Amino acid sequence: MSYTRKQLDAAWSHEDKTENGPSRKIFIELLGKSKKKESLSYAEAEYLCNGLTFTKKVDGKPSDFQVCDDYLFRHLYLRYVFDLNGVTSIKKNRTEDTPVSEKRLEVEKLEKLSQQWEIVVLQSNHPNQALNYLAKETRSDIKDLESQPEFNDYGFLRRCNHFDFRKKRIVLHSRFIYCKYQEIMSELDESDKCFVLNGSEIEFNEYSFIHILSRHYAEIIKQTPNNKTYHIPDFSPDEIVLQLKGIFGEIEASGRFKGQSIHEVNFRFKGNLYRIWINERIKSIKGKGNVKFNRLETFFPVGDPEMLQDLADNFIEERLTNDLNIFIRKS
Repeated sequence: MSYTRKQLDAAWSHEDKTENGPSRKIFIELLGKSKKKESLSYAEAEYLCNGLTFTKKVDGKPSDFQVCDDYLFRHLYLRYVFDLNGVTSIKKNRTEDTPVSEKRLEVEKLEKLSQQWEIVVLQSNHPNQALNYLAKETRSDIKDLESQPEFNDYGFLRRCNHFDFRKKRIVLHSRFIYCKYQEIMSELDESDKCFVLNGSEIEFNEYSFIHILSRHYAEIIKQTPNNKTYHIPDFSPDEIVLQLKGIFGEIEASGRFKGQSIHEVNFRFKGNLYRIWINERIKSIKGKGNVKFNRLETFFPVGDPEMLQDLADNFIEERLTNDLNIFIRKS
């Protein structure tokens, strides 16, 4: 059978840790499926790899299983995200620093992973649409880095260790975003990703997630200056889809947005201003051909002075709940 993340979390935290306990039973089942090369969900793979880590090689190591590749990458990346060259001390656990020899091997592993993922993002014809979107975003970030004056001599790119280091940060963070995409979106039902506004359906799809996570999160990781605004913890990547579905539900239920264009939605949530852009797109559906649909294009905090002035001059702010206000364009 397949397990949801909620079921796996309950089993993991169950007090019975014996061979007959639910956590061990599920682990053995997933271990068997992995050995038979049967597919596991992202949550199941994470559960298995966590179990392999804590059983101390009794059942094998995470590195023995291909299904643990993303798990191992995420843990390694998050350990070194602010020090990809391993210059400073990196904690092995709460009390010990990672030995220099071990740190060197891990840094070399990250370098190899960066090189492998760069090959992936330089491709533009992936059968996976989410990967295509992410690869395009990553290539754009690398191009922006290459255009920085410090790396240009009379219009020619000047390669140096500092450039390579910053590009590596872009590439590795790109893979981390793809891991988050798979982790989060795989847990959602199709209905979770469909919002309704003024009776029209709006899709939050792979483009929506990749675009927002690439452009409006992790400001500290960005390698070039830009005019983007970045989300604060009120909207975590793990919860953003369901949070937005709830906000759209509140707006729709209020009836206050009736008659407004669904292509621009401005609201205040917990005191902060946000804007959503929605556009009509076309997708191909088997048996139906090309079909029009509304796609949520982007979602970001409003900080641009011109946008703020536009809201002040052309909209009326109306309270819906204690946390949520909606902006209605003046007629």
